[in-house]
Amino acid sequence: MREVISKTETTTTGDDELAGRNLTLIQSLQRGLRLVEAVAARGPMTARALSKATGLGLPTTYHLLRTLVHEGYLGRLPGGRYALGPQFRSTAELERQARIVRVLRETTSRLRDLTNATALVAELDGRDLLLTHLSPSRKWATPDLWAGMRLPVHATAVGRAVLGRVDPARRDELLTAQPLARYTARTITDPLLLMRRPVGSPTTHSQDQYRYGISCVAMPLPGLRRPGALAVCFHTGLAPRRQARLEEALVETVEDLTCLSGPEAV
Repeated sequence: MREVISKTETTTTGDDELAGRNLTLIQSLQRGLRLVEAVAARGPMTARALSKATGLGLPTTYHLLRTLVHEGYLGRLPGGRYALGPQFRSTAELERQARIVRVLRETTSRLRDLTNATALVAELDGRDLLLTHLSPSRKWATPDLWAGMRLPVHATAVGRAVLGRVDPARRDELLTAQPLARYTARTITDPLLLMRRPVGSPTTHSQDQYRYGISCVAMPLPGLRRPGALAVCFHTGLAPRRQARLEEALVETVEDLTCLSGPEAV
């Protein structure tokens, strides 16, 4: 059955003439948008419930729903209810990722300013870590790190923090599928030792494990698309009291992050 699109033309007067004398409204489009708005406002609904909520006849509702599902604006769930479709989910995900990028950029800058150390975010990407955000220290010489750099998952505190967020089977595969490389004399290559941390501590630590002279304290970041962690890097030899203040600032920063929400991929 071929859809008949009806049009209503209204003639505007006064100030509305600035927008054009003839305004054409496509009623089938308006009705379809009413269905989408009802689902967005109330959650998944049946065709009968949508018909009642919007005042549209049931045959018209079914006809519009078929088009909306075909175009991806709505999706049909088991049981006959209709929910927002992939067109809206993909847009929402893009907006969410853009918000997360902005928040992480601001977070690393703020943590850098609080600690005078280098702050970074790294996420699991395949078998390695991808350094996605970096705010170099303005006070101390910056460790040899850069955004886009790939890091071994086993040789840094940020990697150990990330490993704590992944599924155990995935973690075992990352640590045992091939021998772990030794970068310095302090690199831990024993998978069992890698996952040890002080009881009750939310953070992980590394010292001279990836490169001599670089120490790091890290904490997992929940809510990212991929398992990731926030870390502060500094030169080995920093006074213990100073290190404790860095760790405290890191923990408080992560606890204050309330806008990273959504399932993580593993």
